[in-house]
Amino acid sequence: VITPLHLQNESREIIDLLKQGQSVPLHETQRIHKDGTVFDVSASFSNICDMDGKIMGFVIVYRDITSQKKVERALRESEAKYRLIAEHSTDLITVIDPSGLIQYVSPSHYTVLGYEEGAIKGAIIDLVHPEDMEDLSDHFMKAFVKKEPFQTEFKLKHKNGDWILLETRGVPVMTKEGQVESLVTFARDVTKAKQTEELMLKSEKLCVLGELAAGVAHEIRNPLTSLKGFTKLLTDADDVIRL
Repeated sequence: VITPLHLQNESREIIDLLKQGQSVPLHETQRIHKDGTVFDVSASFSNICDMDGKIMGFVIVYRDITSQKKVERALRESEAKYRLIAEHSTDLITVIDPSGLIQYVSPSHYTVLGYEEGAIKGAIIDLVHPEDMEDLSDHFMKAFVKKEPFQTEFKLKHKNGDWILLETRGVPVMTKEGQVESLVTFARDVTKAKQTEELMLKSEKLCVLGELAAGVAHEIRNPLTSLKGFTKLLTDADDVIRL
């Protein structure tokens, strides 16, 4: 009466287990409400035996978990949406647990760093430039302990041996109890941008040096012009005296 048609075979299998003397302490399934709606339940099945161990009957305890299941489904849908975003993002997204283990790396890591999929999930820390390791570790520690976001830059090694400069932002994810559940980092390849910035700075420096050189040349040329004029006057004076 209360078991949906598509779950009746499941119920028969559980009853067969009970008849064999086994128990099913926790099982999530569905049942039919009086109004005809189907709702989620958590059920435990056990048998009742007499003094001789003969099975006399069964005890089935149901607990309504409809609300819990709705939340779980909503979370799964939400997680699926965010995972879809992460999977197609050009940013390098990483999820790290409090023990330091990497739980997730987005596919963009493989595109940016040139490795095959699945090759760097657990070993991505090994790709950090030695000069940046201490500073990055300090940022991670502060995020987990002080529960504060951070922003920094560090370099990761490309498969071809080059160093990729990443501009990184880290955000701690909190539980309801106020504890850090994980750390999510968002990184962007700024190698070319930095190279362009350095070229522009060099170009600006060269422009300044050019202007300085022009100014010095102008300052030197003015007294030279005067000396040249005085020299000509002296030469003309000598010619007059000789006459």
